[in-house]
Parts: sequence; structure tokens; C-alpha cells
Amino acid sequence: MREVVGLLSLLTPALALAQLPAIAVQRVALPNGLDVVVVEDHRLPVISVQLWSKAGSALAPATQPTLAALTERLLWSGARARPGERPLPPAIAVGGETSAWTTPDVVVFHDEVATDGLEVALRAQGERVRAAALNDKALVLAQLELRRLRSERLGDEPWSPALQQLFATSYQSHPYRWPTLGWQAGDSAVRLDDVRAFVRHLLLPNNATLVVVGDVTLAAVKAAAQRQLGPWKKGPLTDPAPAAEPEQTGMRRAVVRAEAESAALLCGVRVPGFADPDLPALRVATRILAQNQDSRLHRALVDDAKLAYLVQGDLVRLAQSGMLYIGVAVPSGVALSAAEPLLAAELTRLATAPVSATELARAIHQLEAEYVFSLERVGSLASRLGEATVLGGDPELINREVPALRAVDAAAVQRVARRYLAEDRRTLVQLLPTAAASAPTTAPAALRPTDADRWLREEFSDE
Repeated sequence: MREVVGLLSLLTPALALAQLPAIAVQRVALPNGLDVVVVEDHRLPVISVQLWSKAGSALAPATQPTLAALTERLLWSGARARPGERPLPPAIAVGGETSAWTTPDVVVFHDEVATDGLEVALRAQGERVRAAALNDKALVLAQLELRRLRSERLGDEPWSPALQQLFATSYQSHPYRWPTLGWQAGDSAVRLDDVRAFVRHLLLPNNATLVVVGDVTLAAVKAAAQRQLGPWKKGPLTDPAPAAEPEQTGMRRAVVRAEAESAALLCGVRVPGFADPDLPALRVATRILAQNQDSRLHRALVDDAKLAYLVQGDLVRLAQSGMLYIGVAVPSGVALSAAEPLLAAELTRLATAPVSATELARAIHQLEAEYVFSLERVGSLASRLGEATVLGGDPELINREVPALRAVDAAAVQRVARRYLAEDRRTLVQLLPTAAASAPTTAPAALRPTDADRWLREEFSDE
């Protein structure tokens, strides 16, 4: 069996990429329909246990967009030690870590424990899905927790207050348009019976994937999962995926007035779902456009024209339809109308002229390096496997990621730019501060690239 590459931090990026082996993914199904994905990684006595359910906010009713996040919070906080024991989450009680998050597509419960904690982590997962801790007091506490999280969900970037409006304007009918944490006014609309119905209809073993990565064997995981999650009863899956968003046929605009350190411009375009073959080229295009200080838009708007102090782009990958967006923050005294033409010109240039060999190679290498370093922790590898399996439909997508990136050429970048970055597909949101702007007048000393997977959790989750 081929092992997951080890000691990546001791290798040069070029050597690590050249020698990168395939990840040995093993997959079985329990009698109740639970999909189990295992990767054995015996470098350290650590295990990541993640339960992925296709029960994200996009599957909640339009009148209760917060239902998925509330359910996740209730079930996660309810998996506590038994009576008489310390009131700690099981993973914490054995010296591990625990977290949970909700996205538009999934609800995920994550426990990271030492090797001998496998049974404890799986027992906690079983306690969660049995939903034994649901009561009105717990619901009120979960609602208060969501309000706190919602108030903190602004993010680090200056344009964060306008991100919700970007999705709400770009998606007109698909439930990706509403925020995963919902709106505060909708919290009181959720009753305990609504949560129970959501659990009964969507948190089912035949609608879930258990991902285990670390110092384990497939046989041990299968046996323990059968003991702890085997009694979880499967049920009918009657709720179809939301209908696809209609094609956008004209530029859309919106204005947001909010407390912010500076005025900012957001430009977004919808892109295909997680497993679409155009995604690798779109990832490369995003990196070339706006994910580093050497990106085209940073050079054009920050270095040359001095019209912005920060430019950052991301490709948010979702199951059905993602978002490529670019944020531009301008210094005090600079009008957004001055930056917009340069932004549009760079989008057009990417679609009309091939990128250079140097730009292409640099972007691909950076994306490959991110992939390699994500294998260093069992938790991040488990998350990548969960995304590949649940959002993409195939855990082997993780092994095809680097070859797909390496296959991207200049013609592919130009083709996806021409198709997806066209003017009629763009949504522009202006963020106008309600108070006097206090923006920097020069670029920060170092701009870190924002990994799209991290952004997804920060903007959409209640972790």
C-alpha cells in the first residue's frame, strides 16, 4: 500500500512535488448506508475523525436559512460526557480537539484525538446524530451563540461587510444566496420541532460520509464505526438538490453602506460546481489575477496606478455552483469609479491574450505547494477528502488535483476567462463606509494569499 507522503516540511517544494505519491484512499459502506473513507497515515499517533452530512444551509427552508447552523450547534454541543463525568466534549476529555462547521452544502463534526481515542471520537459522533440532547433550553443557547457568531463574522478583509450582498445579488433564486448563519430576525422562527424534522429528513447515514485519517487501519475503523454508528437508522431521501441558478445575462450592481475602514469594490462571477473540469483552469486564473503581490491586479491597481491599497481574489468552491470574486480596497480620497475600469481591463486582457509561460508556471506551482502542505496535518487532509467525496462525489479527486493543475495551459486559462469573466456575467458591489474612512494610504508590508477553503469556513461556517 502506498503511504501518504511524509516529512513534507523537510523537503523543498520542488522535490516534494516531483516525488508526490498517490494517497491510498480506502472506502467501505456500512449496512445502514454510511459511506466510510479511510486513509492510513502512521507518521504520528493522531487520528482525525470527521462526519460530513449533506445538510447545509442550502437544504434548509427559505423561511429558515439558519436551521442547518442551529442544528449543527445543538448536536455538536450536545455530545458531552455522561452524567457524573466532567462536562467536556469527549475529544477534549481525552486531550484532543473538537470543532464543527456548517456551509451551504454540508454540516461537519470534527474530532482529532490520539490513536487510542478512536472509539471515543466515534462514540461522540453517534451521540450527536442520535440528537438526544435536543431541548428548548439548548435551542435558546444555540440561538444566542449564533447571534454572537453572526456579529463576529465580518472577516479580516475591508470588503467583508459586502460579501453577503455579493452572493445575494449574484444568485437570484438558488439558496446559495442567503448566509449560512441566516439573519437575526429569523432565529425566533425556528422551533425545536423544526430542528427534529431537519435531523429526521437530512441527518441520515445514507446521506453522510465518515472520513478517518491517521494512525488507524481500515478494519479498526469499520469495526468501531459499526459499533458506534451502526445503530444510526437510515431513511428516505426525498429532498432533491436545489434547482440550478439560471444563466446570468447582464451585469448586476448593488451598493452596501456599512461600518468599514475604507470604500471597497467587489466583483464576482458564478463558476461551475466542485468537480467541474473547468475548475483547475479557473483556480489558475484566479491566482494570476489577484491572489499575490505579483498578481496582475495588484500590480495594476496598487503598484502602478496607486488606486488601491489591497487587492485579493478567491475561488469559493461549492457543490453546485461556486464564486470567483475579487475585492479591491481603495485609500481615502480615491473614488471606486476610478478603480473599476482598470479592474475590468485586466479581466478583459486575461480573456483576450494568452498568459506568459512564467505567470502560468508560477501560479500552478503555488497551487501545487498549497496542496502538498495541506497533507502535513491529518485534519486538513481529512477535510480535503471530505470535500472531494461529498462535494465532488469521488474521494479520488484528491489524487487527480495536481495532475489536473499541471494540465492547465495558457489556452485553457484564456478559454475559461472568456467564458466566465465576461461582462454580462459579472456582479459588482460597492461598499461605502457609513463613517469616515480610515484606510491606509499604502499597501501592507505583506499580503498573505487567502486560501479558498479557509475563507469558506470563515465566511460561511459557525466554527
